[in-house]
Amino acid sequence: MSLFIKFKCYGHFYKIMSGEITISRCRSQLDIINSDKIFYEQALEPDAVVVMMNPGTSRPEDSEYIEKEYQLLYLTLSEKEMVLAHPDETQKRIMRIMLAKGWKHVRVINLSDIRQHVSEKLVAEIKNFNLYSNKMEHSIFSKLRRTELLKLIGNSSEKPILFAWGTQDCLNHHAVECLKIIKGTGVKAKKEIHFQHPLTTRASWIKSILKLI
Repeated sequence: MSLFIKFKCYGHFYKIMSGEITISRCRSQLDIINSDKIFYEQALEPDAVVVMMNPGTSRPEDSEYIEKEYQLLYLTLSEKEMVLAHPDETQKRIMRIMLAKGWKHVRVINLSDIRQHVSEKLVAEIKNFNLYSNKMEHSIFSKLRRTELLKLIGNSSEKPILFAWGTQDCLNHHAVECLKIIKGTGVKAKKEIHFQHPLTTRASWIKSILKLI
């Protein structure tokens, strides 16, 4: 059976606005759910949490889906509409971990919610965001979003938290904030705050992660 049939991905997609100006198109979380589950309930505790860099090219399955707009000055992501998301190769590798561990539900959060897969453009978007605010609201690790973060990770002492945000430097500050708040594990890279991405070509990420958990 195809992994994309056995598992479904649900994401919360949104826009951060300043008046009529779109600052960033974002995704605050992605839940990967075993299709055997009779229903998907966002409030349920995941079996594990994966922290990655940013959502990259992630998008809703429905190409006509209209993302909810949130004004930057009043950004509170308390009620989220979770919709089917188009899966990708990165999520496929997480699904393989789920199969090996027997997990039914894994939640993916990111150092930044900004949906941009080109690192140079991501840097530019973050610089542009900082023109509107220096409080890092595009990141779940912003102090202003602490309640939301704690709700997403649940009882973190009872589940694995996997760090897998890669080796690029553009979100180092956000990685430092993450490491201050939650404890987890991941396949170490050269720098202390870097952890190998699931698509790394240096070694088998899946085998390395399974040895850690």
